[in-house]
Amino acid sequence: MSEHALRSIFDTSPLLLGLVEIADDDSQILHVYDSPATARFLGAPIGGTAGLSARELGASTDIERLWVARYRECERAGRPVHFEYEHLRDDESVWLSCVVVPVHRGPAGRMRFSYMATDITARKLAETHVANQARLLDLSRDAILTRGPDDRILFWNRGAEELYGYRREEAVGQRSHDLLRTRFTDPLDDIRRQLEREGEWQGELEHTCRDGHRVETLSRWVLHAADPFGPGFVLESNTDITDRKEWERQLVESSQRKDQHLAMLAHELRNPLAPLRASNDIVRARAGDDPVL
Repeated sequence: MSEHALRSIFDTSPLLLGLVEIADDDSQILHVYDSPATARFLGAPIGGTAGLSARELGASTDIERLWVARYRECERAGRPVHFEYEHLRDDESVWLSCVVVPVHRGPAGRMRFSYMATDITARKLAETHVANQARLLDLSRDAILTRGPDDRILFWNRGAEELYGYRREEAVGQRSHDLLRTRFTDPLDDIRRQLEREGEWQGELEHTCRDGHRVETLSRWVLHAADPFGPGFVLESNTDITDRKEWERQLVESSQRKDQHLAMLAHELRNPLAPLRASNDIVRARAGDDPVL
């Protein structure tokens, strides 16, 4: 690739790119040249950062020390070093994902490094949101899990630990239907088609716990489509209805016994003289021709 093409990429890239050198005593970072994106990020005119120190461009002492430490780390390792950090400027906070690489020594004998950084604030906010949601899900008494496209468990809340007996570290990464030996009331393919078509599904499932006993659950699945921050997943919430189902079965059995008893009673009421007639017939059969009877 020609130097002109490289310069064009450098000048138009949205990434923060540049070359710096470090004082031998690590006291400061001096900017050699920076991309227009970096100049805009630092609030400096394009091409106006050369020869300025990081502190002159607004970096705090703590941020400068962080960068110096990462530059020296990659120099010792002889390879790129990746790190993320929260960059504070003015009244705002920006998260950056950075890669630094040792290059060569400059004319003054100081070691030079190239850097590349990208704004990951949106991703960090999304991660924080997910973490907050996870904390809320842990407060639920229902068993809640999330599954990836391959049905492997991504999240397993405290309610799931208590219901099924598997710790989070044991469940994450397992295929949920294999781990819980799920019995479906409807064909799984039909459930998946409804989930894809409507975005949700609700029904009853039967699961096997770690100790071998089975539980009946009311299961709710919600499909979360893929987005720029990750692949899609299914949020599954399971409520234990084992006791309720047993009570319903007992209620049905009790109702059936009551119906049978009422049927017998109704039959007897419709034929109130039948027992007397039957007794009379028995007495006559035993008496034969006895004139007294």
